[in-house]
Amino acid sequence: MSRIEPFPQSIAIAGAWGYIGRKFLDAAVAHGVTPYVFDPAPPPADVDLARIVRVETEAEFHTLPAELFHLGVHPEHRRLDLLLARNEPLLILNEKPMALPGRPRDCPQIVEAVDASPAVVFYDFPELFDPLTQEVLGVLSAFREVAITGMFLQRSKDREDPAIARNFKPMVTIQYQETVHCLAYALYLLAAIERRRVEVHAVGGPG
Repeated sequence: MSRIEPFPQSIAIAGAWGYIGRKFLDAAVAHGVTPYVFDPAPPPADVDLARIVRVETEAEFHTLPAELFHLGVHPEHRRLDLLLARNEPLLILNEKPMALPGRPRDCPQIVEAVDASPAVVFYDFPELFDPLTQEVLGVLSAFREVAITGMFLQRSKDREDPAIARNFKPMVTIQYQETVHCLAYALYLLAAIERRRVEVHAVGGPG
């Protein structure tokens, strides 16, 4: 099996049966990465339990020897503080939003806690790595000058099956929870265009 190194040999997923968590689980299994799973809900029927390491408690999850942690749960259930308290150079991928809308003060506190630790914490924005995004950038990069005067982005969230009991839970409004994806996409696109403009001018100037 060929893959780019360094590549995590193990991943610990909290909320592995959810929409995003399941994608990470399937990718880990497909690429030979050892998946540790913490999700108290019954596993989906199509999950091969022989290919995962399931942990039963939250305390056990936060002490796992995984190289990468994915916290695919809502803000009120994330215990990023327990991982940071390990004072190890962990790689941690977090779900968004960073904090609940009623607790904006949590955001700078999280940033400060991460800065004070040797851990690296990311928030996942799948659209940035979507092949369609690369197609858009490829088209725009064909021009020497690009000016975007307006942008309309829209997202929806209808992928959680309401028939599954675990999906019935308090959620923040769709505008708050998903708009961060739109903002990330817009910033990524504008940054790429600006970087292209600088490169063009550095090489040969406009025209």
